[in-house]
Amino acid sequence: MKKVLDLRKVFGVTLSFESEQNPSEPFEMEMQLEPNGKSSVHAHPHQQEFYDVKEGELDIYLDDRWSTVKAEQQVLIPQATKHAFRNSGTKNVIALNKHVPGLRTKEY
Repeated sequence: MKKVLDLRKVFGVTLSFESEQNPSEPFEMEMQLEPNGKSSVHAHPHQQEFYDVKEGELDIYLDDRWSTVKAEQQVLIPQATKHAFRNSGTKNVIALNKHVPGLRTKEY
């Protein structure tokens, strides 16, 4: 069953995912990030994170600097690495976001 987590009021993001994903497998979701939407700097101690940008340009904070990931580009964030994301553009960003392994990500 598809689940939608609407965090627009807090982070400017909507996350869509299948609720029956196995915690031992990668957890995949579609992220729609509004202009000025962003996360705080955080890390996943036991997971790698992967972004595959489908539309727009996603700014990623990684290795103490911001860089831009454009449509049809990907970025891998190693386990336990501090990172953040933001949309500094004027259009929504759509990206596939994956946590490996999934663990309890769907409980957020």
